[in-house]
Amino acid sequence: MKKTTINQLSILVFCLLCSTISNAQISAGLNLGLFKPTAEGSDAHLGFSLSGRYDINEKIRTGVNFGYYSKTYDFMGDELTSFIMPITGSIEYSFTDNDFSPYFGADLGIYRIGISGDGASLSTSNFGMASILGANYSITDNFGVNANVKYHYIFTEVESTSAFGVNAGVFFKF
Repeated sequence: MKKTTINQLSILVFCLLCSTISNAQISAGLNLGLFKPTAEGSDAHLGFSLSGRYDINEKIRTGVNFGYYSKTYDFMGDELTSFIMPITGSIEYSFTDNDFSPYFGADLGIYRIGISGDGASLSTSNFGMASILGANYSITDNFGVNANVKYHYIFTEVESTSAFGVNAGVFFKF
């Protein structure tokens, strides 16, 4: 009797795990966009972001992001490039589970900010976060497009800074 109960319980747990795994969605995305610091006189940086997402359920997903945004300047005859690299984790809540799915969320992580040119480079890493408002549109079961806006807040030793980001791209579900 005890062995039968353990076997039935094992089968039940196995079935629950399999159903959870089969509903899980993993996706990868590539977005192009701009990163515009709000400080007066700051220029927009153009770049891209790569993302990986895991759908916890139909409404909530978590993920990781890597971005690289840069701007090249001519400074007294030398070419300088400033860059911003957000490396963050994210959580998002989708309002619907339809093909068109608006969402909001938050990023939290490290923002690497630097400048390079003439063989030299200077950079710093700062903690930051971003609020996100966006939408996904699934074209097929495995492919779709994404657009979002972000408000970044970066904590620095001297004076914290903020920036707006606008991104658009594609995602692939596995």
